[in-house]
Amino acid sequence: MKNQYFGDVADLFKYDLIYRIVKGIPYERFTFVTMLTERDRSNEGNQLDYSKGAGYKNTELLRHLDYCVRHDRRNVCEIESYFEDRDIGITLYGREETFSVRTREEYFRRIDPQLLTDTLVFVDPDIGFQIQKSREKHILYSEVTSLVDRMSNETILMVFQHFSPRMPHELTINKVLNNLLETIEHVPIWICDSKIAFFFLTKDSAVEQSLARVIKEYLYEYPKLKSSIEVSQSQS
Repeated sequence: MKNQYFGDVADLFKYDLIYRIVKGIPYERFTFVTMLTERDRSNEGNQLDYSKGAGYKNTELLRHLDYCVRHDRRNVCEIESYFEDRDIGITLYGREETFSVRTREEYFRRIDPQLLTDTLVFVDPDIGFQIQKSREKHILYSEVTSLVDRMSNETILMVFQHFSPRMPHELTINKVLNNLLETIEHVPIWICDSKIAFFFLTKDSAVEQSLARVIKEYLYEYPKLKSSIEVSQSQS
């Protein structure tokens, strides 16, 4: 992620969904693997019309993000107070460390096993899963596999994916699903709006069922979203 993106519509969806999962499972804390990259000249992060994004019913989160944007406090560290004020512990891994291709192996290797135990682990690359020419904006499937191997059975791994305007959304989702099935041999749960998606990997069937329940409730609240939960129901 980039600090210049903090507080946009995607963040409203992101942090509201995280909040609902952590409360719904429930977990006492979660781990945020930031994959923080340097600022650039793009206009990403300027979409601030919260009325159109999933999570808009969470008025406290909306006010928090809006305050940060208006007061030039666009920094991922600003999300800590929102969760801590609601008795949810949060560990920001790599909070002030620039993620790069050169250091990526060490970056993931240094994640303390305790941060992968009985928790939600959210990984936030700028773009998402690896492509043919992956950069610091992507997470490699080998890195996802390593996190899944190291995390406890009670943990959920959540990974961000941005949709390319040049590729149909279904094609992006199916590509990620096929690659994860090939490398991890597990089909994830996913949920998306028109611009971003989140993929979830679990080890334990009971945890997966609890997650599916939370996602289903979220879909009822924001029916414009799409999800693997919704797809499976419509095909049954």
